[in-house]
Amino acid sequence: MAKKLFIILLLLIPMQGWSYLFLKERLALARPGDFVVTAQKKTYTLWLIREKEKHQVLIEELTVPSSYLKLDENSWKGWVQKEAPGHTSWVAYAVDVRNGRLLGLYSFDNQKWCEVDQNSNFLTTLLNLGFTEMPLNMRRRVGPSVSFSAKDQRPYWNPSLVFDGKEVKGVPFDHFQAKWPRDGSELAEKWIDIYLPSGNTPYPSYFPYWLQVSGHLANAKIRIIDSGSNLKSPLNINWTYQQLPNAPSSVDNRKGEGVNHQQQPTTR
Repeated sequence: MAKKLFIILLLLIPMQGWSYLFLKERLALARPGDFVVTAQKKTYTLWLIREKEKHQVLIEELTVPSSYLKLDENSWKGWVQKEAPGHTSWVAYAVDVRNGRLLGLYSFDNQKWCEVDQNSNFLTTLLNLGFTEMPLNMRRRVGPSVSFSAKDQRPYWNPSLVFDGKEVKGVPFDHFQAKWPRDGSELAEKWIDIYLPSGNTPYPSYFPYWLQVSGHLANAKIRIIDSGSNLKSPLNINWTYQQLPNAPSSVDNRKGEGVNHQQQPTTR
């Protein structure tokens, strides 16, 4: 009996030191103008931190097939400033970083706010996943495998980090893993692996530079092919944060005007 109790205590002790990483907490550190560009198969998606105020972040998402994309000198900033020619989707998400909920979704193409289903939205679930950091002995390495008797001195694999179109060498990454909840989607109960820049770096660490989904029916990879800062959207929205949890009533999409945060009186 004492031996069994000792084994149970050994199993419980490491668990007390476990901590989870939530991307919604990393998102709270994002700066307006930061952007990342992801690639999945033949589709590119640009994510722009448009604005940040208190606990809310406004994120723009621009999607374009690779066959429709034409960049000037590999400049994503120039592509956005030209109103993203060839894009197939341009929306904005208002996110509460305290709980990872979407407060609203605005379609620039349709110039209106749309309802969001929290239970079936990929971004909401991703922001609320509790990721566990993988120990070094479970990290992927570079090069051919070695025998069990030999000491493994191969370097750890890290994704490429590109900033303003240039690859940055020597940036270490941390590897995290989580299991997608049983939500009835194609990702249900699949393992999600992500890589984020380690420590204090000037590079965006709120969105995975590498995301891989592994499972019986799904095996997909999303990687960041570029990132940067000081990007400003050419399209504008006039809205108030107070209105977002319900149906925003004052929305405008006019060029040449800044975002207008109107403080509305509250009634009880």
